[in-house]
Formats: sequence, C-alpha cells, structure tokens
Amino acid sequence: MALAGVAYLVLGLVLARSGPHLLVHAAPALTIGGVGVAVVSRARRMTAAARRSWLCLGFAALLWAAGQTAHVAIEQTAGASHAGTADLAFLGVVVLLVVGTLLHPSIAASALSLVRSVLDGVIIVSSFLLFMTAMASVADPSGRSVTLSLLLELVYVVDDIVVVAVVLVGLSRMQQGRRASIALLLAALACAVVGTDTYERGWPFDTGWLLGFLLLWAASGAPGAQLRRSGPDDRAEPSPRQVLLRRVIGVLPYASVGVVMVAGGIIYFREQFTLTSAHTVAALVMIGAMIARQSVSVLDASSAARELARGEAYFRSIVQGSSDVTTIVDEGLVVVWQSPSVRTVFGLNERAAVGKPIRNLIHPEDRPRFDEALRRVVDGPGPQPRTASLRARTRDADRRWHEIETNFANHLDTPAIRGIVFHTRDISERSGLEQRLREMAFTDALTSLPNRRHFLDRLDRAGVRLASRGETYTVLAVDLDGFKAVNDLHGHGAGDALLVEVAARLRAEVRDTDTVARLGGDEFAILVREGAAAGQRLAERLVDTVGAPYILDRVTAHVSVSVGVAEAQRGDDGAVVLRNADLALRHAKQTGKKHAEVYLPALHQGALERLAVEHDLAGALGRGEIRMAYQPIFDLARGVIVGAEALMRWRHPVRGEVSPGVFVPVAEDSGQIVELGRWALGESARQLAAWDAAGHSLQMGVNVSTRQLRGSPERGWPLRDDVAGACADAGIPASRLVLEITESAFLHSFDTALVELEALRALGAHIALDDFGTGYSSLSYLRRLPVDILKIDREFVSGMTTEDHVAALAELVVRLGERLGMEIVAEGIETAAEAAGVLEIGCVLGQGFHLGRPSSPAEFDALLAVTPAVPAGTGEAVPGVTV
Repeated sequence: MALAGVAYLVLGLVLARSGPHLLVHAAPALTIGGVGVAVVSRARRMTAAARRSWLCLGFAALLWAAGQTAHVAIEQTAGASHAGTADLAFLGVVVLLVVGTLLHPSIAASALSLVRSVLDGVIIVSSFLLFMTAMASVADPSGRSVTLSLLLELVYVVDDIVVVAVVLVGLSRMQQGRRASIALLLAALACAVVGTDTYERGWPFDTGWLLGFLLLWAASGAPGAQLRRSGPDDRAEPSPRQVLLRRVIGVLPYASVGVVMVAGGIIYFREQFTLTSAHTVAALVMIGAMIARQSVSVLDASSAARELARGEAYFRSIVQGSSDVTTIVDEGLVVVWQSPSVRTVFGLNERAAVGKPIRNLIHPEDRPRFDEALRRVVDGPGPQPRTASLRARTRDADRRWHEIETNFANHLDTPAIRGIVFHTRDISERSGLEQRLREMAFTDALTSLPNRRHFLDRLDRAGVRLASRGETYTVLAVDLDGFKAVNDLHGHGAGDALLVEVAARLRAEVRDTDTVARLGGDEFAILVREGAAAGQRLAERLVDTVGAPYILDRVTAHVSVSVGVAEAQRGDDGAVVLRNADLALRHAKQTGKKHAEVYLPALHQGALERLAVEHDLAGALGRGEIRMAYQPIFDLARGVIVGAEALMRWRHPVRGEVSPGVFVPVAEDSGQIVELGRWALGESARQLAAWDAAGHSLQMGVNVSTRQLRGSPERGWPLRDDVAGACADAGIPASRLVLEITESAFLHSFDTALVELEALRALGAHIALDDFGTGYSSLSYLRRLPVDILKIDREFVSGMTTEDHVAALAELVVRLGERLGMEIVAEGIETAAEAAGVLEIGCVLGQGFHLGRPSSPAEFDALLAVTPAVPAGTGEAVPGVTV
C-alpha cells in the first residue's frame, strides 16, 4: 500500500507540469480507497472494543475516496474547483476520523467523559463561528458577501481546530504498550489537517491526506491497535506532560469563549454592526453547550465521588479487618495516619500515635537499627519506592512490649500518598514459638543440657576466640561404664533418671563459663575454657563424683566413668578437638575404664591404623584372605585328642599375618564380625563332617561374638539361624558344636543373651564360658547361665606353678564346676609343668602351645595321624558331655 502511494506521488510530480490530468486526480482516490478496504478488513477481525473505532476510521478512508471521485467528476464535467457535494463528503471524513479516534481503546474514556469532549468541541466550534460571523458582518454589513464558499472555508478551519483538539486529547491519554498504534493514528490526523489546508487546484496530490491515510493503515496493524480499554485499576499513571495537556484541554473551551466574547465585544462597540440570526444561533449553541458541559461535569464529579467513596469503604474494610497495622508518616517522619486495626492488634486508638515521631513508638534498644533502615529507605539510591524490612519491639495499650515485623516503603513521590507507608505485624507469638523450636533444636530434652549441635556451635566460637585472642580451650569426652546394665536390671525409667542425675553432677563440677552437653545415649562432653592441665584435674574429679553410687527410687545403681581429654591447638576445627577427646576416651576404655586419658598424637595414628584395618577387612573374606586354623583339645589323662577350637586367621597381601587381637576387635566394633562369624560356623561344621568321614569323632569349639549373640528383634536372631543352617548344610548334629562366649556378652544385655543361649541349647549346641576368672562378677553368672563348659584363663594356668594361692583358686574353680555339672578346660598350657599342674588339681581337659598350636586342616589331619583321637561312633568326645 505504501509503495502504491509513493508510485502515485512520483507519477503526479512527472505530470504536474502538463496541467490537470485524470490519472493524477484519480490516483489518490484509488490509493486511499484501498486503505479503507484494508482497515475495514482488519477491523472485522478485532475485538469488539477496537472494532467500532477502526470501522469508523476505515469508512472515513472510503468516504474520502468517494468524495475525491465526486470532486474529480464534477471538475471534469462542470469545471468547478470546489463542489458542495464533494466538500460535504470531506467534512464527513473529518467527523468519522474524530469519532474513530475518540473510540480508540487507548483514548476512549467513560461515556460522560466522551460527551464532555464532544461538548468541548461544540463550544470551541460555536465560539469560533460566532467570531467569524461577526467578522463577516463587519466586512459586509449587508451580509451579501457571506457565500457558501466562505462558509465552507470557515467549516474547514473549524475542522482543523477540532482535529488539533482531538490530537491533544490523544496525547494526554496515550498509554504504555499502546503508543505505537495511537502515535501513528494521531500523526495521521495531523497530516489530515495539512491536507485540508494545502489543497490547491492542479497540485498532483493532496499529499497531506495521502500520507495521513497511509499512516492510518499502518496504525491499524501496529501493536496495541486492538487492546481492550483499560479500567481505572490498570491504567498507568499519566506522565507530567500528559497532566499538563489535560489541564490545557480542560481550560481550552472556556478560554475560547472568553477570547471570543472579549474580541467580539470590542469589535461590536467599535464597529456597531448589526446582530443577525446567525449570530444568535451561534451564541445560543455556544451557551447551550456550556450549560450542558457544566451539567456533565457535575454528573461526572458525582460519579467520581461515589466511586471514590466506594473505593475508600472497600479499602477501609480491608485495612480494618487486616492483622497488619498500616501507618503513614510524612517527610518529617511524624505519624499522620494509622489504620483502625491497631485497636485489635495492640489495643490502641488509631489517633493515639498521630502527630508523634515514628521512632518514639520503637523500643530504645531497637531505634539505632530502625533509624538506619529508615535512612536507607528515605535517602538511599535506587528507583522509588524503596523498601525495607525490620524486626523491632513496640508497646501495646498495657505498656507491654511486643515483637513486631514491619515492612515500609518510600511513597514520598507518590501524589496520592506523599509519605512513608509502614505495614506492621505482631509476631510475638511466632517469635516465642521460634524460640521454643530453637531450644528444642539445640537442647537435649531429657537433661536440658545443650545437645551435640549446640556443643559444636560453642566449639566453633571457642575456635574463633583461640584464633583471634589466643584463648585456649579443652574438651572432655565423658562416657558411663555399665549404663546398659542399669537399663537392663532396673528399666529405662531408672536409666533416664540416672542420666538426669549425671547431668546435675556434671554441671555442679564446672564453672559458669564452661559448657556441659549431652551428645547422645550415655555420652557427654564438656568445653573447658582453660588448658589441658585444668581439663585433666576436672576429669579426675569427675571420675570420683560422677562414679559415686546413685539412689534411684529406692534402687541403688552403680556406674563408673571414663574420660578423654583433648586440648585445642591453633588451626584445629572444633569437630577435630572433639574427635581427639573421643580417641582419648576410647583409649581409657581399652585400658581398664574408670579413669581419664589425655589425647596424644599417637592415638590419632592408632585410630587411622584402625580405620585402615577396618577398610581392608571389609573385602578380605571375598578375596580369600581369611582362613580357619584349629587348635587341638586334649584329654590329658588319656593323651587323646577330643576336640578342637576353631580360630580365624587373616593373611593380608601387604601386612602379612594380622593378629586376631588386632582385627577381631575392629570387626566387633564395625559389625563385620557377624558376617565373619557366620562364615566361621559354616567352615567349622564342614570340617567336623570331614573328620567324621575320616573316622574321628571330635567336638568343635567356635568363638561367638557379643554382636552375634545379641541379634535384634527387627532382624530376628541370626545366631540360632546360623548355627542351625551350618549344621544342616554339613550334615552334623548341633550337639557337636561348642559355642564359646565371654563374660562381656552379658554386661550390656544379660536377659537377651540368656534367652538366646537357652534357644541354642534347645538346638543341642553346648555353651562354654571362655576366659573364666578374668571378670569381676563371673561367679554371679554361673547360677543363672546355661553353661556346659568353663574354660580357665591362661592367667590361672601360668600362675599355678609359681603361686600357691593361684593354684588353690584354680582348684576351687574346678571343684565348683564339678559341683555345677560343668566340664573344665584349661587354656594356654605352654609347658610340661603347667600340664602336670592342671592334672594335679583335677582338670582333665586342656589346650595350649605345649600340646598343639593352631594349624591348618591339613596340618591337623597330620597330627591326628600320629596322635590318638576319639574314634567315630564311640559316643564320646569331651568326658561328661554326650555326643
């Protein structure tokens, strides 16, 4: 379309020298008619709000094309330069352009506003006509010179005035997002003014009209052409220029009337011309339009007042029912308004704070932070409105302080507010809940001591003081010995009461600057803000005071205490110091318990070595590094082999032979002993079956760990299942197995161990109590334990040859076992004298290096070949125990 217009313009310039030409005059009609068709076609696809506007604008283009066609036809036939019929069409074009523009979605306002705009145009036009008729009367008092041509010229001038006014209205209402369409449309109107005023006969084109309608065609396809009209809530704030334009437009009708009245009065009194009916009609139209406009303004103001009242009522209901208190302060930071919700939130009258500085409502301790936040909001850089959020305290009607959360924004540049708006919420209840949750998160519920998380936080702070000021600190790791027995014997209620009492004793021994924490179970920790010497003195006191007996609801409980002490060094993390203290604690437990140990770097190296052993042990069974060795058990009186003890051995590819004293405790602590013990049961049962096939009826002793015996209700009882499965797979009875346990199996869970042992005996397996005589309460167990065999510890055996009282004790154990129906086996016989001494006290069974070392199955078979053994099918192995 634009290319066609340019082509016609070039053609007109070429033919302009040769005078009027039909093609030159017809080309604009064809071009603008095409614009009209295109705009109407687009309008039909637009939304209803935009369709009316663009149909009017499209029909304006079609009407202009029709008027131009009539104009060319009359000129070609009658030779007239201006024909009334064509001019009426052109005037109709202006009307359609004005109406279509005022209906544009970006310009259209309420119905009353639209009527007021029309009346403004009528006032301006009528006042201008009144002035022009007055001037015409002065020029020709007879009135004969007032022709149709003159009236048309006057009307064209009025059209220009109206179009200019509409352009101003459009500029005052132009909105973001729609400027492309409305800007092109207003430019089209401006070009129409130029086209109306610059038309001359013989000029190739009415260039103003042509350019205007081409811009109209572009506007119909520009962004924002069919957006719906904005409501009062989504219209953007007018710019300062638009506000100025609106004020000018509002004053323009009255200014035009004032100018006409003054100028007309001056002319009338100077020229004394005669007032005609035209003057009267123009004046009446002007006065009537002014009266109508005032009426519309009153109605519009009333409607706006009602809308404002509804908005205020709506706003007030929201603010009053809100749990937030809204406060507005002026630029002097003085309260000018507060929402009624302050009554329900703080019990205050909404007028109580008005006229007071806002900072006076804040707690004195919180005012510096409040002032700083307020300063940033008022004076800080950045676009308006600037915002901030703050927690502070304020008083209620009873002078009690409440914790509040306030958000405030700078609206000093917002015309409707001109202040800083605060939204304040009472968070006292929420803050109290948060405090309780923090206490729960950082406090042990049973003892009210700090928990592990809290303790680590204190260690981090102590580390900062050490790094910045050189203030050293020491950590004590405290663990109770025998606490599990208290739970088992007296119940968990007694155990909890014991822990509470332990916490009280620990607090009583430390200073206020120190921290006592419960890390979990029966583990405690103490942060001492002094060096290791002070920490060691405290640890020694704790061994005595915390280890004293406890009276718990008429029950006396006994526990001892082991303590690990570690002093922090520069650069140490708090968790590292706690780990070092725990390593010292572990060493204290391994070296006899009931005392304190100070951390040494060698302990750390030992821990690393232990971790390395644990790591390598995890895959040793799968790699085939674990094997079984068997140590023979002899009937010393007859000199025959009656059984064997199965012992695990580990040959590491790098470390070589790893002592059972090294890897077995690691396996016990890590839980790997369960898998290793299950494998050892299977191997031992298969070996028994092999010996049976070779004609040897032996009994096999297999060591059972505490973890294997303890099991768990969740996993079932794996030991009894493992024993039954191993015997079934090998095809031997469970009575051929002797399960060797130590006293430690009963220290933590006596009742559980007792139940499992009874179940194992029900399978037919025999139970041996290993290392008997080394524990402090072994004799107390014998009355209740389902034990078949006692194995006397090496310490008794080695002492019998040198100390008479040891021999007497060993003989007493043998007699006690006989009275209880148990067999006795002496362990660790390493000399002939020890073997003779064992026989002398009446102990028939024994094992040790003097009799035979742990050996491989092949080596054991070689020993059986040269040493008598109990033959298969004789029905005996260990004397007194039926096979």
